[in-house]
Amino acid sequence: MKRFVVAVVLLYAAAALAGDTSKDVNQGPHYVMWHLYPVGEADADLARRAETAIRIHFEKLLGKRLMPQQAMDALLMVEGNEDFLRCGTGTACLARLGKEAQAERVIGGEVEKKGGTVTYRLVLIGCKDAIVINRAEVVGTARPSKYLLEEMAVAMLEPERYVGSLHVSTRPAGAAVFLDGQPVGTSPVRVDGIAVGAHRVKAARDGFLAQEKEVRIPYSNTAEVELELIEIAPPPRPFWADWPFWTATGAAVVLFAVGGGLHYDAGVLEDNAQKFRDANQPQKAAEYQDRADKRKLQAYVMYGLGGAGALAAGVIVIIDAATRGGGSSRSSGAEAGKVGLSPVVLDGGAGVSLSVRF
Repeated sequence: MKRFVVAVVLLYAAAALAGDTSKDVNQGPHYVMWHLYPVGEADADLARRAETAIRIHFEKLLGKRLMPQQAMDALLMVEGNEDFLRCGTGTACLARLGKEAQAERVIGGEVEKKGGTVTYRLVLIGCKDAIVINRAEVVGTARPSKYLLEEMAVAMLEPERYVGSLHVSTRPAGAAVFLDGQPVGTSPVRVDGIAVGAHRVKAARDGFLAQEKEVRIPYSNTAEVELELIEIAPPPRPFWADWPFWTATGAAVVLFAVGGGLHYDAGVLEDNAQKFRDANQPQKAAEYQDRADKRKLQAYVMYGLGGAGALAAGVIVIIDAATRGGGSSRSSGAEAGKVGLSPVVLDGGAGVSLSVRF
């Protein structure tokens, strides 16, 4: 039996080689169209009908380069070859099948049904190196249309032509565009000759958050992608870069200095008052002491105003630290970086409590 099957396969190969090689349809690699496997809600009958429609279309394009159904089924009669029925879309298994049939390429796949939608997934295997040459995923109905059959044919028989295009625009324009991590230009940009299937598009521009999106490139068509870039808010100005802090700090320094000068002058006046007391001149001593007391009062007022200025500067620093927050404190919870004011009742009065979390 094994000799008979091998003879059938060899006759198929010899017939293909002996054909009219002047015709393009009989030139090129030889193919095996293997079974399609049902997935999901699809049953064996749906997979068989889809496989038949695809095979008939491929036979028109490949002629003798496609192994006949009879010869393919004869392979399964060889002892041990029944394992090929469990190949599914496995690369190594389908490659061994192709070598057994003396073909260069094998087409396998599966049919999945969900509701009224049917997805056809085909895979093209290179038998010599056991590699996946191309994949195709097309969505249609239980009976594949002429357009879908043509798309499958291009994907499996001319994989270099199974491409589409991509047009990327951004708001604002002028962003660097990357396709699967590779730069392709500045938006708006159009890219042709992209393999059909899922790809990742990324747009980046200084001052904006980079945006990334997965896009499916259609066969012989253009996928339109528009990405809206979100502007990054500039970091808040530090407290020392604005006038309120320096105004409060400068006022505090000046007022403390004036208060210090007045306090020093009060000390000089008190020394003079003491000298007049020692000289038994009480009227003069009282005059100088009165002036000294006034200077002290003025100094204390300056000290108070200077302290208010220093306190204002300190509050500015605290609020800046609280609202700005640190990397660890901001990520530690929503309570970080909060400033709160709450009334406080005291014995014989009331006040306001300032609380800061940072």
